[in-house]
Amino acid sequence: MAKDTITTIKLSKETKERLDHLKQHEKESYNELIKKLINLLNICKKSPSLAARILRDIDRSKKRENLIENSEKILKKKTSVQNLQQQQNRQQIRQINPAQRQMPRPLSRREE
Repeated sequence: MAKDTITTIKLSKETKERLDHLKQHEKESYNELIKKLINLLNICKKSPSLAARILRDIDRSKKRENLIENSEKILKKKTSVQNLQQQQNRQQIRQINPAQRQMPRPLSRREE
């Protein structure tokens, strides 16, 4: 196959947004996505039930990807909150008078 040549097409914002929602992953190119859609349309002509199964699989994959992304966001947010709390604790400790910061020494057996 000869080297692919590149061309530009114009899409409305709405069409681009709809294509974005169809992507299985964020870095999927529009070229890959359009090839998949064309392939799916050809499959749909030959076997609608197979096309329906493929669409369900894509939908499950997309939901799984969204679940993973949301979990990662929650984890990052939780980590950020924990880091903020640690920073606040450190600042509070620094504000305490150095004399108050010293921990009392343990009592020896003689002092008990």
